Amino acid sequence: MQNINLEKSGIIFENPFKNAYNNVCLELLQLLIVVEKIKTSKEGLKALDDLVNFYSFLEKQERIKGYFQNIGSSFKSNEADAIFLTVCNVLDRKRSAKITDFFIETNSYLKQNQNSRRGRRSEYDNERNEKFWYKIAPELIGEFNFGFCSLQQHTLGYSHLTIANAYRKATKILNVIKELQESNNNSIIEKVIENYSNEMNLETSNVYLKAEHSLHIRHQVNRKICIAYSNDFFKLVKPIKELFNIDFTPSDGYLPKVEIKEEEYAHAFYKTEVCDVLTMKLPLEVFKQASNLGTTSLLSRAILSHMWREVDEGDYYINNVDDSYFLDTLSEYSFWASNLNDTLMSIELSKGRKLSLQSIIRGLEFSYWFYEKKANKKLNIGDAVKLYVEEKYTNKDNKISATTIKLSFEAIKRVGKKKLAPLIRVQLMWRLKNEIPSIKYCFCPLNNSFYEKLHETISRIECILGNKIQIKNYDDILDSIYKVDDMLKCDSSLPLKNDQNYKTHKSTLKEAIEHKDALLALKL
Repeated sequence: MQNINLEKSGIIFENPFKNAYNNVCLELLQLLIVVEKIKTSKEGLKALDDLVNFYSFLEKQERIKGYFQNIGSSFKSNEADAIFLTVCNVLDRKRSAKITDFFIETNSYLKQNQNSRRGRRSEYDNERNEKFWYKIAPELIGEFNFGFCSLQQHTLGYSHLTIANAYRKATKILNVIKELQESNNNSIIEKVIENYSNEMNLETSNVYLKAEHSLHIRHQVNRKICIAYSNDFFKLVKPIKELFNIDFTPSDGYLPKVEIKEEEYAHAFYKTEVCDVLTMKLPLEVFKQASNLGTTSLLSRAILSHMWREVDEGDYYINNVDDSYFLDTLSEYSFWASNLNDTLMSIELSKGRKLSLQSIIRGLEFSYWFYEKKANKKLNIGDAVKLYVEEKYTNKDNKISATTIKLSFEAIKRVGKKKLAPLIRVQLMWRLKNEIPSIKYCFCPLNNSFYEKLHETISRIECILGNKIQIKNYDDILDSIYKVDDMLKCDSSLPLKNDQNYKTHKSTLKEAIEHKDALLALKL
């Protein structure tokens, strides 16, 4: 397919969501480089291996498999995943965690779960659930002798669960990255035009000619191309979203009250007349929630669907979370990503030299091979790259030199050690000013839990300090945390507006900086 034909016809001639595809790749590569940073620390690697080995241990425990099937558990994951997630949450919250912190976490979960289902759950279910969390899970933790070694000082804000999954499934992640990069060619466009020409009984060349003179055909083909890329994108990222528990799909549970009745209606610039008028009613809170959650387009589509159903007098169900909805979401994410300037690609290594996607992938692939080989026999980096090239590049035409591999490996190590923390801080500050809530339904940033802690901390501190602080960069956030911390240490705390209660004031200050340890981990 010649690009010139597509250009003349007005048909899209390249991936319209290239920014979205590339940004997901950069998100994943950035995470994998954080893992590389952890691997350079003997203490960090030991804690990471311990965490991942604990998960492998849980997966093999036959006595917990299927346990949730017979009780009312709110966990959607299996039993091993549920225990591992809870342990990771404890490690995220506490830098020096113990088994008692695990009990606190599980106790909080059990209380919430029981309260939400009170009156509908049997006493037997409650006892089985409590036995699992208070007896079986702690016994497994003790049997493995899990030490609750936190990685908080090494993860640069990523959760323990995210880091562990990235470490376990690095090869799978790298394969998805390659597939996303391969989708940036024109094969999807070619397939769409071929299918369209078959549908319309046209020669492919005639599709271009007709599109050049027909807006209708041009629009039809371009929309099919966009939907095809959208379907391809969500298909490729689905396993990654499932791996990192970010596979969010909003629920179309909107039920507006729609009715048609005869009443007086004043047309704009026309006389008033009595006619059939369609009205729609929904609580204002629904619109506010949609705005906060990033589901405004879904709400709008749902309202229109219900209104048209009333007009057509149809009695049918319309699922508005369809191809068109995901296309809208991908378009918003791609626009957001196109404005994100601070990425791995903007890091300068030396003398203007910058990273490339291929060099990062090359360095990461060698790293995982190297650590696996090094675990079995003593191997220095010089010998390792030569052996790697011999094993992996048997085809002389595609052979890459050992020096190139070594440079790529050293580059990602250098980035992880010195460049990544400042980059992540800048990215977080940019997000605070440029957040689009709907992006999480497309591909939620992998350090989103850290971002939410940051956002929550800033909001709380601003309520306390008001115009006494001006937050322009990450250091300003840390300074404000220190100020609130100093207020807590004082014998007499500063008065809050409309609040004379000392205990309430102290509680407010503590809540404001409850994520202090996590946020200080990104201190340079």
